[in-house]
Amino acid sequence: HPDDGAIPYLNNRVKKMLKDGGIEMLGDTVGFNNETVDFSHIAAKVLERKPDAIFVINGLSQHYGALLKLLRAGGWKKPFCAGGAISTQEVLTIAGKAAATDFFSSSFIPGHASNPPAMEAIA
Repeated sequence: HPDDGAIPYLNNRVKKMLKDGGIEMLGDTVGFNNETVDFSHIAAKVLERKPDAIFVINGLSQHYGALLKLLRAGGWKKPFCAGGAISTQEVLTIAGKAAATDFFSSSFIPGHASNPPAMEAIA
């Protein structure tokens, strides 16, 4: 999560939310500076925990895409979930086609055939 001051507020809430869904959060939230470009040290911190999945609480498409690309390049093939209203298309463009597996978010891809007409109108 970008270290924008929200981590102390979000950490225990996210742990509870995940626990209520039967998911254990390994350690505390891993934070990074909003201006981070090289996510290799973040990917290393996350992978040290040997997660079955990754849930990024919030951030920008650039954060998600760079991290997803590094994780996939390192051989990590498990699910990656992006919270927040980011652009799925931007994340996958940044990460690249080879990394665009088992990624899901609360966003949508404008123009996708499965989108309902109301969603397209809002987009």
